Amino acid sequence: MMRFLSVALLAAVSSAAQDDKQDPREMQRQVALMIRQVDEKMEVVIKVLREKSPYYADKLEQARVRLKKEALAETKIQAILDHLNNERPELALKAGEDVAAVLKSLLDLLEDRTDTKALEEQKRALEQALEKLAEVRREEQKLEEKTRELNSERAKDWDQVRRDLDKILDDQKKLAAETEKGVPRELVERITEAIREIEKLEKEQEQAFKAAEDAKGRELRDIGEMTRKLGELIARQEKAKNDLEEFDRRHAGLADALKQIEKVIEDQKKVMNATAEAAEDPSKANMAALQKQQEDVGERTWQLGHALYEMKGLPEQARKQLLDGFLKDASDAQDAANEGLKENQPDLAKGDQERAVRDLEKARDVLKKLADEAAQSKPAEAQKLADEQKAIEKETKDAAGRMKKAAADPESPASTQKALDSAAEKTGQAGERQSAALQDLQKDESRAAGEDQEGALRHMREAHQELQRLQNALAQAEAQKFEPVARQQQALEGKAAALGRKVNELSRSEQALKQPQSAQAALQNAAGEMQNARQNMGSAGEQMSKGQPAQGQQAQQQAHKSLQQARRDLEKAREELQKKQEPDFHALAQEQEKLEQALQEKVTKWLQQKAKELEKSGDEASRGQAAQARDAQQSSEQAQQQMQQAQRQLDQQQPDSAQGARAQQEARKKLEETRKKLEELSKRPLDEKEKERADKLAAEQKRVKELTDELQKRVEQMQRENAARSLQRAGDNMQQAQGQLQQGQPQGAQQDEQEALEDLKQAEQELKDALEELKRMAEEELLMQLEAELRKVIETQEIINKETKTLDAAARIQGKLDREERVKSRELAGAQDGLSEHLAEVEKKLTEENVEVFRFVINSAILDMGESAEHLRKEDPGERTQEVQEDVLRKLRELLEAFNLKRKASKGGGGGQGGGGGHPPLVPDLVQLNMMKKIQEAILRKTEAFERKFKAEGNDLGPVEKQILKRLTEEEGELGRIMEKFIQKFEQAKKEQEEE
Repeated sequence: MMRFLSVALLAAVSSAAQDDKQDPREMQRQVALMIRQVDEKMEVVIKVLREKSPYYADKLEQARVRLKKEALAETKIQAILDHLNNERPELALKAGEDVAAVLKSLLDLLEDRTDTKALEEQKRALEQALEKLAEVRREEQKLEEKTRELNSERAKDWDQVRRDLDKILDDQKKLAAETEKGVPRELVERITEAIREIEKLEKEQEQAFKAAEDAKGRELRDIGEMTRKLGELIARQEKAKNDLEEFDRRHAGLADALKQIEKVIEDQKKVMNATAEAAEDPSKANMAALQKQQEDVGERTWQLGHALYEMKGLPEQARKQLLDGFLKDASDAQDAANEGLKENQPDLAKGDQERAVRDLEKARDVLKKLADEAAQSKPAEAQKLADEQKAIEKETKDAAGRMKKAAADPESPASTQKALDSAAEKTGQAGERQSAALQDLQKDESRAAGEDQEGALRHMREAHQELQRLQNALAQAEAQKFEPVARQQQALEGKAAALGRKVNELSRSEQALKQPQSAQAALQNAAGEMQNARQNMGSAGEQMSKGQPAQGQQAQQQAHKSLQQARRDLEKAREELQKKQEPDFHALAQEQEKLEQALQEKVTKWLQQKAKELEKSGDEASRGQAAQARDAQQSSEQAQQQMQQAQRQLDQQQPDSAQGARAQQEARKKLEETRKKLEELSKRPLDEKEKERADKLAAEQKRVKELTDELQKRVEQMQRENAARSLQRAGDNMQQAQGQLQQGQPQGAQQDEQEALEDLKQAEQELKDALEELKRMAEEELLMQLEAELRKVIETQEIINKETKTLDAAARIQGKLDREERVKSRELAGAQDGLSEHLAEVEKKLTEENVEVFRFVINSAILDMGESAEHLRKEDPGERTQEVQEDVLRKLRELLEAFNLKRKASKGGGGGQGGGGGHPPLVPDLVQLNMMKKIQEAILRKTEAFERKFKAEGNDLGPVEKQILKRLTEEEGELGRIMEKFIQKFEQAKKEQEEE
């Protein structure tokens, strides 16, 4: 896609030169159109690349920004057209050169022609800026320390009394916390009062319900009772049906889960065995297929866990053991195995698969135990379901009989008789279906029983609707009777609202929020139930006023239940609070007395004495400070009074901890007030010597500010906007500090200097981040160049290999090479030598970048190329030559794949970056070690093949065989040397970490 965009831009620039007959103005319009199209294409491609290749996305974004910034389509091309229209070809040519230059820079971006020299210059500029910034930070740090020293000397008269006051304030807070650990009697009393009010409201709600019942006529009461009873039976039948469904799901689900997990274990073992084979011989492994199989087993494990999570009725301990334990651990192990297979690490994946099998087998054992226990308890559970169904059937038939009897009442209107008769018939039909359901249950035919239960429910609901319609019709005729009840209910709603607010405030009070979590939760639940009660009371009043007593009474009952629950929650909260262990109030009182005496001796008296000293000084400033000291003394005395009151409350025969806690709280407020006044007192005017020091500090601050401004301009020129803004904030704070020092206010200056230091630190971090980004770009550019070089080498090597095979085929057919083919063989030898020299340049760069393993692979490939060239010069394109050439291709392709692994490691932040001497490797240790593993496996395979061949033939080694064996030995030795370097580096890193 990047290549397509480059070609498109190139076409836009060069198309004019290729068509002399085209009108220049039309040609420029086409250029503008193509650039707009390229811009649109860029936007689409950036979105695609953002996830897959952020590096290319950034490059393309840079090109697009430059394209827009230069405003080619709208400004410069328009200028060309204007010059052409006005017959100014020399100006049009100059503008056209500008356009071409910009497009050329875009091509450089799109073709990855990063200017490495420019990158190096930017890095040096950033490094110099960081050195300058470090100098500025050191200077500012010295200034802040000098300013702090000046402030400390100014306030040394006040330091001791402030430390004493801080100690007293801290001890007072701790003492208050100890006091509040006991039973909060005031809170308990408020809860008890709320409970009494709710009990009273409960009784009033019961009376309102009775009033509604009394307001009904006899016929309406009877119909209402039948409706209520049938509603209860419907609820019971629904529950019985749900219980039966859950019963079936649990028993069938456990059996199904047991079958599923057996299958999952079996398939996981198959994947594990296949992975073990892949670890032994990676060349025969289909890692993609293995990964797909592992994903499938993992998905089925997750589905099994989800099914068990949805299954109700499992014992909590077993559920936790299965879901949070074995199945979760198995799923985690499967995910790890999947990742191992993705990274082509079958040996690691196998260990995770073994762990998954063990956890799955443990889960299977738990499931088997649950299934066995369920099988044992199944008859008793089934009998319980049948007993409940039998009881529902009996009560339903009784209800049908009462309806039938009421329908036969000659005093009832015909419409009433008809409705009751219909309801009785449907209720009777429900009873028959319930009877059938009972028989089904006794035969262990759950599905048929469920169908009969559903049929019974349908008849019961129809009957219930008949009764409700009849009840509503009768209620409408008596609507006026319920108006007093509606007004009564509305009044109760107002009481519930007021009481609800009281309980809510109680649950959110400061004292309540200090209590145990269980007590807090109970109080909050009570507040919620009061809100429900109020809403139901309002609904009851509204229904009564509409002449719908059935719905109104239902709301009344719900309100009564909410009141009961609110009362129970408050009782629970009170019980929790009363369990709290009382502290030793006498000891607390003694501690409070000691604190009060300490405040008197160390703070109040000192302030009193200081005020007298300042008053004697006679100057206006001292008199002002004396007044401040008197004010602080007064606050300290008020704190003493509150402490004395707290002590008396705590030291009573029956301590009032609530009153004591309030007094302690007031004492703490007064102590904090005294602390603030002491802070103000410490800000005395500077004397002559201190003023002289402050002026010197101000001059130093001005100089550091100028250094910061100079650095800011340099950073702005480098277009590092965030760092520049941080430096600007630092400069502003320095200027404020300078002003504070000049005004004789070093305390304010110290705060500004501290903020300036924070801004400098932020700027430093931003510049460091920018430097790291440049290093990353340079590294990425180098990797891209090396990768491109490798691809070219691979392409050329493939051609050499192909030509060598062609020569060998000819030699086999003809018995030898002809003259032209011998010349071709020597030409291929020369090409192989040239490629070897080209690859040596890549090796040199890898050596500079501290990439030992990759350098080793390149060196090995160069040696292989040398051997290949030697054979070709001898006009021998045979088996050994081709074997060596294939080794070259294999090594280079593995190296190219390793570059891709490096990108993954960089993106995920993984892999050690040890440097072995300060210069970090271009490629992380993890990627190099993975490459080393592949090299070792290849050497091992070659050694085994050589040994098999040598033993089979039983001949002495010839020159070629000796050369092969020598190469294998040398490579093994070099590989051992590299591994030793890695081990030493890791041991050094471990030692440094332990020392830290």
